[in-house]
Amino acid sequence: MVLEEGDSSIMGAIALERSSGNEALLRSLVIVPASRGRGFGQQLVARVEKDSREAGIHRLILLTETAKSFFERLATQSLIGNPSAVS
Repeated sequence: MVLEEGDSSIMGAIALERSSGNEALLRSLVIVPASRGRGFGQQLVARVEKDSREAGIHRLILLTETAKSFFERLATQSLIGNPSAVS
């Protein structure tokens, strides 16, 4: 789990669940409402992608019904039930 902190409070969090081998499920990206629209979500996704590569994870699986447009803006292919490449 990675936390985004600012001014001594947590602004958001993201987590990975390693499924098998070199794949992991991207889980629980959340940004507190007062901190949305300030780039914290993008920073958390970039950090988890970097950490994933360093851990030997080559594929992140993203399942979303509510955040599809967010991940599309990050140029991440996000299709419900379909894996999305890290790179």
